[in-house]
Amino acid sequence: MWYVAPGPIVEPISVDELREELSLIHNADDARLALLIKEAREFAERRTGLALVDADYSWSGDENSIAPFYLSPATAIEYPGGGLGYTTTKIPLTGGVRSALMLYAKARYLETEMLQVMPLIESLLFSQRTGLGV
Repeated sequence: MWYVAPGPIVEPISVDELREELSLIHNADDARLALLIKEAREFAERRTGLALVDADYSWSGDENSIAPFYLSPATAIEYPGGGLGYTTTKIPLTGGVRSALMLYAKARYLETEMLQVMPLIESLLFSQRTGLGV
């Protein structure tokens, strides 16, 4: 299983931007908004295969496990003692990916049925797919 190494991760959209998109005038839900942004980013990374944040990942699996490597651009790291990891470098955020992130997080916040918005989210991400996303 991949683990994100401890350290600051700057999400591609901010809580302030999402709060503005939702027309919220309070910050009571900021922690929830931050989690929804992370969820949206991870979804988009899985769908496109593109790194949307700078991050360090390490693999923790038994010797029979296959380490998935699906985000790009990335640099592989082999640690002394046989550990495996990689560092991703975020890509510039396109309008389609940004819109998909906002729509995903907004729909989850408003508890919209995701089946209603997923076709639009998928179409916004489609052109960015590397062929590696699932």
